[in-house]
Amino acid sequence: MLVRVCWVFVLVLAIVFACAAQSRVATVTGSESLQLRGVTVPAGVPSWPVFPGDTISTATSTAIITTPDGGRITLNSNSQATLSSSSSVRLDSGSIASASLEGQGKGPPPWVPPPPQPPLSKWQRGPRPH
Repeated sequence: MLVRVCWVFVLVLAIVFACAAQSRVATVTGSESLQLRGVTVPAGVPSWPVFPGDTISTATSTAIITTPDGGRITLNSNSQATLSSSSSVRLDSGSIASASLEGQGKGPPPWVPPPPQPPLSKWQRGPRPH
């Protein structure tokens, strides 16, 4: 009886983990360290998996995002982007150097520019020039 209960428990856990698993939408690599999901990724690793909703941030170097179908997106230094799928990238800040979907023969993936910044108040602008 105890063995059956253990097997049922293991089966339920396996089903829960299988349902919760996300599929990878891309990989990312950089010549220097970058941030993925808020964690610093060291340089020198060929590629790191990117899942839906992951944010990639660069500091002093570029990052190359590669989709499963062969598309490549080059994220410039001092930039941040969020991937919602292998064909949808939102640029949060900075810029994208290039984007191509080689595997599908389509144009660059759609991206949404960062939201406009509110105007500076007179206290944030500093003193007026004389």
